[in-house]
Amino acid sequence: MDKKEKMTFLNSISSKILLLVIVVVTVSLGVSKFLAESIASDVVGNVNENYILSLAEAAADTIENISNDDDYIQKCSEIVKEISMEGISSAYGYLVDTDGIMIYHPTEEKVGKQVENSVVLNVVDQLKQGKVPENAVVTYDFNGAEKYAAYAITKTTNQIVVVTADKTEIMKPIKSMFSKLLATLFICLILSAIIGYILSRFITRPIKDLTEIISNTSQLNFEHNPASAKLCARKDETGIMAREVRSMRKNLRNMVAEIKNAGNLINTNVTGLN
Repeated sequence: MDKKEKMTFLNSISSKILLLVIVVVTVSLGVSKFLAESIASDVVGNVNENYILSLAEAAADTIENISNDDDYIQKCSEIVKEISMEGISSAYGYLVDTDGIMIYHPTEEKVGKQVENSVVLNVVDQLKQGKVPENAVVTYDFNGAEKYAAYAITKTTNQIVVVTADKTEIMKPIKSMFSKLLATLFICLILSAIIGYILSRFITRPIKDLTEIISNTSQLNFEHNPASAKLCARKDETGIMAREVRSMRKNLRNMVAEIKNAGNLINTNVTGLN
């Protein structure tokens, strides 16, 4: 008798089904994460940009309504000093005059000196040329850190209120959220792999039982297999195969029986002839 062939897992249908499940789930989760991260980053970025700009504009409007007296600079400084963003330690505001000299800055050493921010310097240049740029939010790089800078210009004095904050710190909650999401997606992938493996075993189990019946048939072993009834009762493709195999086994049994009877008849005739 021929030895039964042994099927390794890597060559089995189960491995292919499992691989398909893992690939589909991985691609789906990866695309979902990419889209979610992109959309969430854009939304949070826009919200924070509008918030920073509104802080600068509110301070500029407040400064616009201050009377120009002996305490004018002090009052302006107090207004800009109060600018802050909850939970963002890197956020602060400063005030620049039309010549680019800092009227107020949290770092006292910078007060009275030329502003260093290239964005604000560009605004100062435009003001010197008689152009009043619209209030806006821009991003810039300062000492290797990416920052937001919102500027608003007072209407009469053309003083520039600037609010700045580290973009990395503002987007930190998004990064933290997606780190947790990535862990969740990894868990989902593991669960999908487990479910895929169980599903593949469920699909391939009838094929394995049917293969055993066919193997026995090839060796002319027509003993009843307990799994045959369940296989033939199935309504899927495996059930159709099982019923065809049952019909084939029946025909083979009849054929073997006829051959055996014919052999017995030949032996009888030979005996009689002798």
